[in-house]
Amino acid sequence: MKTKIVFITENFFPHVGGVEKYFLDIAKELKKRGYEVRVITSNSGGKTGCFEFEGIPIYAYKWFSFADHSIPKKSDLDSHVQWADIVHTTTYTAGPISNKVAKKYHKPCIIIVHEVLGKKWHWIEKNPFMALAYRIFEYYCVKQNYDFYLCNSHSTEQDLQRIVKKSEKIRTIYHSVELENLKNAVADRKFLNEYFNIKTDKKVFLYYGRPGLPKGVFVYLKAIKELYKKNSIPIDVVFAFLLSRQPARQRKVFIELVKKYKLEKFVLIAESVPHEKLYSLVKAADYIVVPARTSAGIDQDLDLVAQTRLCHFDQVLRAHGASGFQIRAAHINH
Repeated sequence: MKTKIVFITENFFPHVGGVEKYFLDIAKELKKRGYEVRVITSNSGGKTGCFEFEGIPIYAYKWFSFADHSIPKKSDLDSHVQWADIVHTTTYTAGPISNKVAKKYHKPCIIIVHEVLGKKWHWIEKNPFMALAYRIFEYYCVKQNYDFYLCNSHSTEQDLQRIVKKSEKIRTIYHSVELENLKNAVADRKFLNEYFNIKTDKKVFLYYGRPGLPKGVFVYLKAIKELYKKNSIPIDVVFAFLLSRQPARQRKVFIELVKKYKLEKFVLIAESVPHEKLYSLVKAADYIVVPARTSAGIDQDLDLVAQTRLCHFDQVLRAHGASGFQIRAAHINH
């Protein structure tokens, strides 16, 4: 009899993101090894109902969203958790509800924790009351009595252990890097210029990912603003942002800030692209910027860019370095 595993996550493909890719890769590999898998998620990707994505059954429901995070309904999870032998979920809002339903049906629940920000919330969120609310909610999410915790780095594991204090229940498993796809990708400078509407030869600093607060993207934008105020941005430099549609509210705020700071000439924004095109853009860009708030995020993304070309942060971020940026640079000769 095959072991059945249900993955419960706030977002999944066709919504694009790191957590989505993580669950897709695990689900596909487990299916290859003979396990039965299915993914339960919101309809944030624009599709509702039951469908397949790359051979994985997806059940997408219309869930209420709070602070750009979809909140699963217990009633939508019941039948899937009953079907499964193991429940695998993630932070933030999917975790506590998935765990409660799993406990209801006496099923083990595993959670993947991508970051634990703790006090860093007061650095990310300017409003002290909102920062405290985020911090308390994060504590609530990870403090649930899960059967096992997975972390994506030792940095995250150390942060988590300060709260959970059950080291025997925590294990770090680093995400893999698709080296073959990266090595086979061709730097497509023409596509890069066309996608961002770059008319003349420019040095391109490329950022890609969600425009969420924990990603540090707003602090990065503030650093660019400080460079602009000091007239320190060379005329042949542009800052290109591949931003996902979600979280929509934060994306809208980011675009409004670019206009407010009068940075339209230097800051170029476009929507995320499929992974195969992303690799080409990464190779075509002159610099890759990884303004992650945690060393876990930097280590993960640095693995990606270090396999391709020059990764250089300090020229962009030096103006704001004193505020607490974690800056690491890797020079790759090619």
